[in-house]
Amino acid sequence: MIIAVDLDGVISDIHTIALQLFNMEHGIGAKLSDINQWSAVIGGHEFAPFIYKSIQDEALHATLPVMEGAREGMVRLHKKHEVVIVTSRPNTPTPWILEWLKVHDIPYHWLLNTGHAHKGLVRADAMIDDYPGNLEKFIGYQMLFDRPWNQDCELYNRIRSWDSLGKE
Repeated sequence: MIIAVDLDGVISDIHTIALQLFNMEHGIGAKLSDINQWSAVIGGHEFAPFIYKSIQDEALHATLPVMEGAREGMVRLHKKHEVVIVTSRPNTPTPWILEWLKVHDIPYHWLLNTGHAHKGLVRADAMIDDYPGNLEKFIGYQMLFDRPWNQDCELYNRIRSWDSLGKE
């Protein structure tokens, strides 16, 4: 089985760095739970520019932490399936991503950066993503990785944590 796994918000904990940048710039104490929708506005400030900054700056990109349990979950998936890491980062050089995956010892078979293209164009048997919009056009088994910004979505099979994924 070919499984496509989203990078940001599923494998890489991009929001931790973005929240640190956001809080430093705006002098507030926003938390992950404050990001309750994809296009979050927190305290009157847009959050998305800080996500983009964390993946478009090489030094910041290198500091992105791994989501809790992601490495172990990817090891389990990699043993049983062909794993394609999928991301939509039109302005992040692929070597940065490859180096990050190597440093964190994340196993995979392929890396696909769709750039500006919709992830619905990806051909795989299953996809794991934290953004419902990426799953809606995907033809295959759709799994929504549980995050604060997708709590109102009940359309997809929800993955609550990496610990629960790939053990069956």
